[in-house]
Amino acid sequence: MKLSELAAHTGASTASLKFYLREGLLPPGEAVHATLADYGQRHVDRVEMIRALRSVAGLSIGALRGVVERIDVGDPLELLGYVQAAVLGLDQDAVDAPASDPAADALEARHGWGGPGGAAHAALRAQLALMRSLGAEPVPGRLDVYARAVQQIAEADLATSLRTAGERGLEQMVIEAATAMHLQNGLLVRMLAVAQASQAGRRFGAEQ
Repeated sequence: MKLSELAAHTGASTASLKFYLREGLLPPGEAVHATLADYGQRHVDRVEMIRALRSVAGLSIGALRGVVERIDVGDPLELLGYVQAAVLGLDQDAVDAPASDPAADALEARHGWGGPGGAAHAALRAQLALMRSLGAEPVPGRLDVYARAVQQIAEADLATSLRTAGERGLEQMVIEAATAMHLQNGLLVRMLAVAQASQAGRRFGAEQ
């Protein structure tokens, strides 16, 4: 298809597509002759991914370039880690993270969450250090309760993401993962609020 047809198919303007091409976010089309190139499904998938990451997650051009570079490498796990850090702002959260945190390190060891590297690990250390400085560190045992709950969520999410990568390609995997990450925090907070309110209602109601 021509560039104008790609624009019509994806809903992106031709000016946006030319910008994506100049920035290296969209691979060049197959040259037909000096002034015409042909674009295919690969380009459709890439444009849809770029638009989703811009509109839903608000990713910058630099962050989008990092996503594209990792898609070209073709490692789904590295790609998911990068998308997670970009969408959730983990790199920013981890700026002041300590090199190690006893509570975080012990928690990760107990639940098999890998070594201390990576934005997610650093962000966890930073959050626990902040809570401790404010006198709000979770009571003993509470972190493990949280860990068991989020482990189940993580297993379900990752299984879906990797299945999508195998069936529909990395661009579609990124769209689904980024959208879920961006919206999931709000959903989980609200589900927790409902569960807490329900528990409080049952307990206080039983005491009356």
